[in-house]
Amino acid sequence: MKSIRYYVVLFLVIDLLSVVVLFAKPHPKIVFISKPITIAHVGVLYSYDAEAKSSDSAETITYKLLFPPTGMTIDSVSGLIQWTPVHKGYFSVMIHARGDSGGSGNQSFAIRVLDAVGTISGQVVDAVTLLPIPCVTVQLFPSSKYTILSFIGMPVFGYSGVTDDLGMYSISNIDTGVYYAQAVKGWRISWTLLPWDQYLPVWWKNSPTIIGADPINIVPDSTMTINFQMRKRVIPQKITISGTVTDSSGKPIKHALVIVSKVKPEPDDLDENDEESASPAMPDLGESTWGRIEDACGNGLTDSNGVYSAQVFAGFTYIASAYAKGYVIQFYNGKVNVLEADRFTPANDTTGIDFSLTPVPKATSLISGSVQDSNGQGVVSRLILFPARKPYIGPGRTVSTDSNGNFQFENLYDGKYLLMAVPYKEYLPAFYKKDAFGVWNWKEADTISLAGQETGLIVGVVKKQNQGAGFVHGRVRTKDGKPVEGAIVYAVLQPSGVRVNYAVTGADGSYDLGGLPPADYTLVADKPEFVATGTAQAAIDYINGGGAVVPDITFEELTAVEPGGGSGSAIPTVIALYQNYPNPFNPSTHIRYDLPHDAHVLLKVFNIIGQEVALILDGNQVAGSHTIEFDASQLPSGIYFCRMQVEKSVITRKMIIMR
Repeated sequence: MKSIRYYVVLFLVIDLLSVVVLFAKPHPKIVFISKPITIAHVGVLYSYDAEAKSSDSAETITYKLLFPPTGMTIDSVSGLIQWTPVHKGYFSVMIHARGDSGGSGNQSFAIRVLDAVGTISGQVVDAVTLLPIPCVTVQLFPSSKYTILSFIGMPVFGYSGVTDDLGMYSISNIDTGVYYAQAVKGWRISWTLLPWDQYLPVWWKNSPTIIGADPINIVPDSTMTINFQMRKRVIPQKITISGTVTDSSGKPIKHALVIVSKVKPEPDDLDENDEESASPAMPDLGESTWGRIEDACGNGLTDSNGVYSAQVFAGFTYIASAYAKGYVIQFYNGKVNVLEADRFTPANDTTGIDFSLTPVPKATSLISGSVQDSNGQGVVSRLILFPARKPYIGPGRTVSTDSNGNFQFENLYDGKYLLMAVPYKEYLPAFYKKDAFGVWNWKEADTISLAGQETGLIVGVVKKQNQGAGFVHGRVRTKDGKPVEGAIVYAVLQPSGVRVNYAVTGADGSYDLGGLPPADYTLVADKPEFVATGTAQAAIDYINGGGAVVPDITFEELTAVEPGGGSGSAIPTVIALYQNYPNPFNPSTHIRYDLPHDAHVLLKVFNIIGQEVALILDGNQVAGSHTIEFDASQLPSGIYFCRMQVEKSVITRKMIIMR
C-alpha cells in the first residue's frame, strides 16, 4: 500500500511540475502584418483581409472582432472582414488574434465611411516651358475647423494624388466641403539632385503660400479641374563647414566625429516622414557606439591635428555636434543639450565651428532603456539627461538611440536625474514617467534616483497630429524680458486638449510652429527649471491666411528646486484628461486629469451605446494634477468611454475592459 501511495504522490508531483513548466513557458508573440483599409462608402461592400503572424510558426491563429460596427463580420480562420455600411461617419474597429499556443495580439483602427463625394483632377506643368512634371503630389487641406477624436484612434485621412508621366493626377472620394490644394515635388536635400526634382511647392491658384491661395468648394458628385504651374527652385550650393576638435587643455583629438544636422522644419522642408535613413557613413564608428543620427546632412572625422571638414548646402539652418571616445558629446559653442544647441545658417564656406570636449566623468553608474510608443514600437530619438538638483552634480548629457529606440548613458555619478526623449520624426517629446506616455511637463515627470544602474526604463511617446498647413509665430521670455532658449512650445487643440505639434525656441526666444489644421489652439511652453506663468491663444483659419502671431509666453525661473517625482506640484495651464493606464485593463485602471484652477469636475463612464454605467466623480476639485483609480470589476468586457466635464469643456477617452 505504501508503494502505491509513493507512486501516486510521485505521479502528482511530476504532473504538477509539468503544469508549472507549461505555464512558465513564454507565450508566442502575435503581430498583425496587414495594413487596414480605412475608407468605405455607404451601401458598398467593404472588405479587409486581416493577417497576423506568430513568432511560433506552428501556431494556428483565429480571429474575432471586439465590439464591431453593426453588420460587420469576420471569418475566424482567414481573417476576412466584410461589411456594408449604412451610415456616414467614423467607426472604430478592433481585431483580436489568438493562437492555439497562447499567443495573442490586437489591431485597432478607424474606418471613415463616405456618402456623397466629389472628384478633382488636373495637370501639373513647368511654369516656363509648360512641359508636364511627373511625380508631383497634389494634396488637399480641409478649411473647416474640426476636433481630433483621439478616443477612437483616428488616423490621418488625407486626400492626395500623384502625377503620371504626362503630369496628370486625379483625387476621388472627397468629402463635401471647402479645401485648399498644394502641389509638392518630392525633393529633399541629398548628394544627388535630379533635374526634375528642382521645383518649389505651389498652392492653387499658383500662390507660393496658403496666404493668397484660392479655396476649392467640393459639392456632391462634383468634378473639378485644378491645374498647377510650378517654378524651378534655385539649387543650393554645396559648401564646406570646418573647424577643430580639442580637449579642455587644447590638445587635438584625432578621429573625433563631427555631425552637421539640419534644423527642422525648414521652409519647404517637404519630406519629414520619409523613412529613408539620413544617417551618415561613420567610418570605424558603428551605430552601437553613437546611436542613430537621423537628421545628419554632413559629417567629418578629425585628422591628427584635430581638424575636420564636412560638406552641406548653403542657406539652411544647422546644428553641429562632436563625438569622441572617452568624451562627453558636445554641440557647437559648448552646449550639451540638443534643445539649446546653437544654430547657424552658412551662406558660404564656413570655418571656426570648433569644439572643446570634456572627458566623461570617472563614474561607473549608468541609465539605459528604450523610447517606445503605446504599441511597444521603438522610436528613434535623442535622449537628454538633466541633473535634478541645483547646484548641478555635473553637466547635462545627450545621446541618440539605436534604430530600435534603445539608449544608454554611461559614466554617471549617483544622484537624481530627469530624462527626456526628443524623437526625430512623427512623435512629440516626452519625459520619463513610469507606466505613462506623452508626459510633456517636467514637473510631472518621475525623478530617477540613480545608485549604480537603472536599466529597462521606457520613455513613452505619442504621435503628432500635424495634419494641416496653418502656423503660428511667437516668443518665450522671462518676466524681465530675457529670451528663453531651448523651450518646447506645444500647440494644444481646444477643447479636446490634444497636442498637435511642437516647436523649439531659438537663442532669441522665438519659435515657428506649423502643421496646424484650422482650429482654436492654446500655446503652452515647457522647460526644466522654468514654470510658465501664462499661455497664448491662436485661432487658425485658412480663409484668413492660415497663420497667427501670438503674444509672448512668460517664464519664471526656479532655483534650488528638485523637478520630477510626479508630485503634481506645478499648476497645469490647460484642462486635460489623459488616456487611462493600463488600457486595456482588468479590473482597475488609473485616470489622470489636469485643472488650471479650482473647478467642479464631473467624471462619468458610458458604454458603447451611450448609456451611463458609472459615476466616478461629481464634486469640486482644487487646481493641479489629479489621479483617480476606477474599479470596473462590476462591468463586463467591452469598449467604454470616460467623459470629463469641467465648466464648458468636455473631454472623452476610450477605455477597454478585457477579461
